[in-house]
Amino acid sequence: MSDDWFTTEGETGTLAIEYRDDGWFVASPGTVGETRCMFDDSLEPGDETDRQRIQVIVSSFREGLDGGVNFLSLAAPNDGASEDANGRTNETKAENNGTVGGTNGTKSSSNEQWKLKDFNGSGEYVDVEATIDAVFYVRDDESGIPDMKGELLDSSVVDPVVFIVNDGVSHPYLGEGNRFRFETVKDHYYDKNAEIQVVINEHTEFVELD
Repeated sequence: MSDDWFTTEGETGTLAIEYRDDGWFVASPGTVGETRCMFDDSLEPGDETDRQRIQVIVSSFREGLDGGVNFLSLAAPNDGASEDANGRTNETKAENNGTVGGTNGTKSSSNEQWKLKDFNGSGEYVDVEATIDAVFYVRDDESGIPDMKGELLDSSVVDPVVFIVNDGVSHPYLGEGNRFRFETVKDHYYDKNAEIQVVINEHTEFVELD
């Protein structure tokens, strides 16, 4: 198997990963470049060591913009097992974390959690808990533009922060007054409007909060 096998959707194999302050990364990405790992509910690395080898199937691989960090979405193979750093086989996590409109408050991602005041257009992928303050439009029938645009509020800001939902992204009902934890959103600066945006993308998961 080639060194960059993990860039191909549907490939399975043993992947060496390492934990850093801001999440899990492919330990030896070679010429592919720095690659951050994101795991679905069926797969979660253990916390016994910062460097592990796990059995995975590639859900998707997205190259970073302008040479930035790549994003690799991973799931457990069909046999539902993964290897730890010493080659021992462990059952992978497979319970409901309350994502995509669920009500369980358990945090499932390894991203840093920010307040809205922390967003500055850095390009980072983070988590945030916020209330939908306003919805400007919903245009999920038009390609090439965001499906939805509105504003978010939390206790850290006086003025709302703009959010958009990228074209084609599946999401629960996002109504005014609803509060969510948005896991894996992008801190984006939109030059045209000189606007900081919370970008809900294909990797975002949703946890509805009371």
